[in-house]
This record gives sequence, structure tokens and C-alpha cells, in this order.
Amino acid sequence: MKEKTEFIYTINYPREEKNLCLMEMRALFNIDLNEKTILSNVKIDPVFSPFIKSRLEILYSADNFEDILKAIISSEMESIDYKVEYIKEEDENISYEERLDKIKQVGLSILGTFSMKNPKNIFGVSNYKGKWYFGICVKGDTVWPDRIKKPYSYSNSLEVRLARTLISLAVEADRTKKLVDPCCGVGTVIIEALSMGLDVTGYEINRSIAKNANTNLGYYGYDKIVVNDDMHNIEEKFDSAILDIPYGLFSHITKDEQFGLIKKIRQISKRLIMVSFEDLEEMIIKSNFKILDSCILSKGSFQRYIYICS
Repeated sequence: MKEKTEFIYTINYPREEKNLCLMEMRALFNIDLNEKTILSNVKIDPVFSPFIKSRLEILYSADNFEDILKAIISSEMESIDYKVEYIKEEDENISYEERLDKIKQVGLSILGTFSMKNPKNIFGVSNYKGKWYFGICVKGDTVWPDRIKKPYSYSNSLEVRLARTLISLAVEADRTKKLVDPCCGVGTVIIEALSMGLDVTGYEINRSIAKNANTNLGYYGYDKIVVNDDMHNIEEKFDSAILDIPYGLFSHITKDEQFGLIKKIRQISKRLIMVSFEDLEEMIIKSNFKILDSCILSKGSFQRYIYICS
């Protein structure tokens, strides 16, 4: 049996979020993505990325499909309530009938009971760059889109997909890291971080908005952990922070106040993921942060600047 050290990831993204996805792939895999399939020895839980559709943990690889079947049969692989999926490469020229046939042959090679509707285990078979792979398939999180509509939200709130990407950039898929959102608004980042099993803390200076954030948390079954306080009063240290910096178009904040927020983050966090509606690179550098990566996310007439800082 092949050691479980390699994985095949399938990636997808809306066209307007390509730059954001590419930045996330650089952060997670240290690669410049030029296709929608990744073969890597880096293990990432797909729950951390809204762009990862599936992860195939490779058990067997071979130059031809028949050898994959032989490996499964000789191992006497057994599973209860399983299903098999064909992991298709983006530009792979294979018909639905051919994929179904491969799935059937693999399924018949596994001992146990088959279940299409409620499988306990999902296996995958894939042909990537001319080589065949078989392994354990883990799908990406499909629940988060249901949280787009919260009891409380605002027009300038972070989109759920963006929030999940910022979290991914912040903790680099590491659940041991402590995360803070010091200006958390209605709590989108907090809710998504909790759904990923992270240690996260949220602060919101506006009492009414903090109350709404905690209402949102309670609605999804989470403890009401958002603290109504000024982020400048934070003394605890964190591994990473996400700052959706207030902007003059939506608040009365001044440039000096923006600078003060970034400087405060420098005191309490090793890493900063910052979102702004304007280019604040000079301000970030002046705050003694180093910009590791950045991208521009366009939506309609608005542009959001995303920075990874350390």
C-alpha cells in the first residue's frame, strides 16, 4: 500500500474571485496555481477553503486502470456504506458513460455494502496527467452557503465566501492558532471560524452591532462570545488577526484612526489579514508590518484590497 502522503485537490472559483483563490493557494500550498487540480503532499482539510471541492487521499497509483483494480482486490479492501466517485480533471476528455463504468468497476472491487444516498465513506478514482489514482475522498464544506442570510446583516458586511477565505489565509489551515477579529461587525468571521473549529475572539465597539453579532451567533447555535469593547483595550496576544478596516465611505474614521488600528494589531498579533476599500500599503508598512502577498477583489464598482501581513 502506498503511504498516505500525497493528495489530489480539485479547485473551483467564480471568475471574479480568481485572484483571491490564487492567493489562497499560494498561502496554503506555496504554488502558483495554473490549473484547477493540485497534486501535493500538503494535507489541508477542505473545510478551510471555499474553493476546494474535494481532496483525494491517495492509496494507490498506477500507469493504467487495471492495475488500480488489482491493487484494490489484492488488498481485500472492505468498507460499510460506501460510494465511489470519479474525480474528473478540468479538461479531461471522458464521457459520463466511461466515468460511470470506472466507478462501477472500482465499486465491485471493494468488499462491503454500497450506499449512494448516505455513504459513511467516499472513495475516489481519478486520471491525472495520464496516471491513475485511487483513494479516500473528502468533500469541501457545502453548508456555509446556507449562512449567507443571517438575522442581522449590513450592505458592507463581508461576504461569507470572503470571510472563509480570510480565515484560511489567517490560520493557514492550522486549528491550533488563536484568531481575533477586532472589528467584527455582525460576526460573519466569528461564525465561520467557529464552524471550522477554531479558537476565535471577536470585538465590536458599537453596542448595538455587538448585540446583533451575538444574536447571529446564537441563531446558529454558538455561544455569544462577541465582546462589546474598543479594540485598543485588547491586551491578549494572538497568532493572527483579521481586520476589515473601517472606511470613510461607510464610517467617519480618519486616516490617523485607521493607522492607529493597524498599529494596535501589530502589538497583539503576529499575522494580519487586512481588507480595505483603498490601497493602504504605505500605511501597513509604516506600522512595521511586512506585506507577504496581496490581491484586488473587484465586485461591481467596488474594489477590495486584501493583504497578508507579518
